[in-house]
Amino acid sequence: DLSTLVIHNLKKRRREFPDWWDNSTSDQVFEAVSKKGSTIVNESFTKHLDLTLETLRGITHGRKLLSDTLKQVIEDSHDALLATAEDCQMDIKDLYKSLHKALFDLPHLSKQHIQACIDEMQMLVTAAESIAQSE
Repeated sequence: DLSTLVIHNLKKRRREFPDWWDNSTSDQVFEAVSKKGSTIVNESFTKHLDLTLETLRGITHGRKLLSDTLKQVIEDSHDALLATAEDCQMDIKDLYKSLHKALFDLPHLSKQHIQACIDEMQMLVTAAESIAQSE
């Protein structure tokens, strides 16, 4: 829900809402953004809309940074694990398929993508432990 996402993020980033903040106007902004139709716009509405846009851009930027970082960590770890597995003459097809499925079948900024990256990191730890024990 848009209002929950924006309000929660604003509370985390700022200790207080701006003096001009009005909950009923913010509700109108969230409804206008979520639905099609006409809306009466005034200065207060515009301020709320601007702050909502700024907040959503911040959330998107943060998710992109997290997503990109997780993906790079996994790719680097996966490359090292595959090289180690190959040196041990292990079959690496399943490991490669797991990485590809986890990282390339989901939208880049989605919560599912980030969770898939975390799951993949857990799988890599387990696989690395198994390889280390087999050496």
